[in-house]
Amino acid sequence: PYAITSRAARLAMDFNNFISLNAATFASLADTGRVIMTQGLTDTFKVLRLQIKDYKTWKGTVKDTQLSGTALDLHLHSTVLQLTGMQNLPPRFSKAERTTGWLTNAYFMFNLLSPWNHFMKSTTGTIVQHKMVGDALSIVKGTATKNISQRFKKAGLNSADAKYIVDQWSKHGDTVQGVRILNTQLWDNPSRLRNIRAAVAKDVDTTIVTPSAADMPLWTHNQWGRLVAQYKSFSIAAANKVLIPGVQFKDAHQLMGLLTMVYLGGTISNLRADMNKAPGSQNIAEFVVDGIDQSGVLGWFCQANNMLEAISDNEIGFRPMTGQAPPYGTSTSWKLGQIAPVLGTGTKAAQVLEDVVLGDMDYHTYRKIKSFSPIHKHFLVRLGELGRQKENLKKVNEQTDTAPVDAIKIPNFTKNRQRKVKSIKILPNTNKIQINLDNGKKGIFTMDNVKSLKK
Repeated sequence: PYAITSRAARLAMDFNNFISLNAATFASLADTGRVIMTQGLTDTFKVLRLQIKDYKTWKGTVKDTQLSGTALDLHLHSTVLQLTGMQNLPPRFSKAERTTGWLTNAYFMFNLLSPWNHFMKSTTGTIVQHKMVGDALSIVKGTATKNISQRFKKAGLNSADAKYIVDQWSKHGDTVQGVRILNTQLWDNPSRLRNIRAAVAKDVDTTIVTPSAADMPLWTHNQWGRLVAQYKSFSIAAANKVLIPGVQFKDAHQLMGLLTMVYLGGTISNLRADMNKAPGSQNIAEFVVDGIDQSGVLGWFCQANNMLEAISDNEIGFRPMTGQAPPYGTSTSWKLGQIAPVLGTGTKAAQVLEDVVLGDMDYHTYRKIKSFSPIHKHFLVRLGELGRQKENLKKVNEQTDTAPVDAIKIPNFTKNRQRKVKSIKILPNTNKIQINLDNGKKGIFTMDNVKSLKK
C-alpha cells in the first residue's frame, strides 16, 4: 500500500469520484422501488406517514438502526465508498491522499449522495424493525405463514430470538402511528441483542444494495482490480441481492417493486438524457430497456451488455438485436471507460492535451475540459442548463423547420467513419434534431449548442 503505483491508483480513483458522481444521487432515486420490492407497499407507507406526522419518534428509530451498524453515511460515507470500490476505510498514508480523502468525503455531502443513502437506509431500518416484531409475534402465536418463517430464518434468527423480541418489545417498545418502535437501547441480554441488530443491518444493506466483500470477485480486492471494478460493484452486488431473490420470491411485493424500479429507472434515464443534451427513449420499448438498465434489476448482465455495445460501436448487444441501437459509434474514451473508468478519464485528458499542443481546440475540446469540473454534472446545474437550452430551441423552432447542409462531417458516426449530411431537420417543439445522411441513414439527436448548429 505504500508503493508509488498504489498511491497513484488511489488518487486516480478519488479524482474519478470528483468528476463522475455529480448526478449519482439523481440516478439513485430508483432505490425507492427497491424498498417496496423487499418490504411491501403497506409497511413502507406506514413509515412514511410516521415521518410526516411524528418526525421526532421516527428520529428515535433512526438511532436504533444506527446502533445496528448501518445508516451511518453522514459520518462514515460507508455506502458510497463501497459503491465506488474505495473500501470502508480507504488506506491514505500520504498528505496528498489525506487531502483528497477529506475532499472526497466533503464531495459526497455536496452531491447529496451520502445524505440520500442515510435517509434511505434510515427509512428502511424503521420498516425492517417494524416487520421483524410483526414476524416474531406471528411465530410466537403459531400463526406465521411460510413466507414469514422463511424471511425470519433468512435473517439468521430462530424461534428463541422471536420470543426474545416479543418479550423485550412488550417491556420497552411502543406502537406509534401503526409502526412498532423497538427502543433496543433499553433491551436486556446484549449477546442476543447483537444477533437482532446484525439481522437488521443485513436486511437494510440488502434492500439498499450495499456491496460487501462476499459480493465481489477475488480479483477486485487488490488495488489494480479496484481500478477496473470501480463503479461496477453495484451491478455485481445487485445480481445477488436483487436479481436472484426476485426470481426466488415470486410474490406481489417483488412484482410491484420491479415495476416501480423499472419505471423510475426509465424516467431517470430520460431526464438525465435531457440534462446531458443527449437523445432519450423514442418509444415504450426503449423506455423499458433504459429502465431495466438504470435500475440494475438484472445486475451485472446489463453492465456486460453495455460494455459489449460500447466496444462494438453499437453493433453487438441487446439494443442492436432489437433495433434500438443509436446509428453512431462510441468514442475511444467511452470504450476504455467501460473497461476501467480511470482509462476513460486518462484518454480524455490526453485528447485535450493533444488539441492544446496542436492548436486544434474547438467546441469538443471545451466540452472535455468542462467534464473535469466537479460541478458540471451536478443535477441542479444541469436542470438550470436544460431550462436555458429549451428557451434557445424555442426561438430556433420559431425561425425554421429545416436546414439544408452541403457537407457537414460528423465524427464517431457509424463506426467512426465520416459521413456527409444531406439535411438537418429541427423537430418542432422539442430540443432534438433529425440528421439525414447521404447513405440513407438517419438519427435523432439533441442539439449540443444552437450557436454551433447555426455556424
